[in-house]
Amino acid sequence: MIRIQCSPALRSKETDVQFIKDFMKYIESNFRIEYSGHKNPIGLDQWWLQGDGNFFCGVTDDIDFYMYLCDDSHYPFSIGNVQIKLEPPKQLPVQNSVIIKFVPTSISKDDVLDEMKSRFSSIFMANEMKESTRTSARHIRVIFKQQNEYKKILYEGRIVIQGLVLNVDEYLPPPKILICMKCNLLGHIKKACQAPYSICSHPPAMNYWTSGQEAANTSLSKEYFDSAIRAFDNELNKIKKDFDEEKKRINSLYEKQIETVKKGWLILQ
Repeated sequence: MIRIQCSPALRSKETDVQFIKDFMKYIESNFRIEYSGHKNPIGLDQWWLQGDGNFFCGVTDDIDFYMYLCDDSHYPFSIGNVQIKLEPPKQLPVQNSVIIKFVPTSISKDDVLDEMKSRFSSIFMANEMKESTRTSARHIRVIFKQQNEYKKILYEGRIVIQGLVLNVDEYLPPPKILICMKCNLLGHIKKACQAPYSICSHPPAMNYWTSGQEAANTSLSKEYFDSAIRAFDNELNKIKKDFDEEKKRINSLYEKQIETVKKGWLILQ
């Protein structure tokens, strides 16, 4: 989300509309110069006001445009008679992040930033990845504002820091998997669950899975798992059948090839 402080506040519809028109006109003219290859129309997917008109907010799913808006150097001092000031976002999209791998602990994060800023002008921030920390080294994640510099360092694949050649790789965030704590199924959370039963909140005293008796509150779950097991079994049987057919076809071709070789050998004799 982009959040811009406005002074004086925007408190009338006419002022709001005129402000966004003038703002987008200024931004687009400069954006097209810097991103000459960007042919799609640019704009915000949604915008609104906060704090009685003191803050203008907007969102967009265009990564290039969003990264451009995150750089306060792209903003004028004012739009019309409204002074504006960007509130820098605390985080940027993962699309522009790289990992510098196995940076020795003797080299601080600030040392890495200082050396990189002499070669790359659009570095937004850098942070140490705690989960990668070892006694002698760790990974450092670096976020860029401009995709051209992000692509450049990825293409090179390496960077020299204090005389050491360090590998650079793409940052891949861990996948976010939603598992409902009510029905134990994927794709949603307990708050949004539509299931009329709960199989984990109030477990029964008897273990119905081992006793062989039917439990009323697990019937739907049992049907789901039964159908999943049947589908998995059918898929395995199909794979086995295809494998057997392919094996027979290969054996047949092999036997024909051997027969051809034998006939050729007899002719040569």
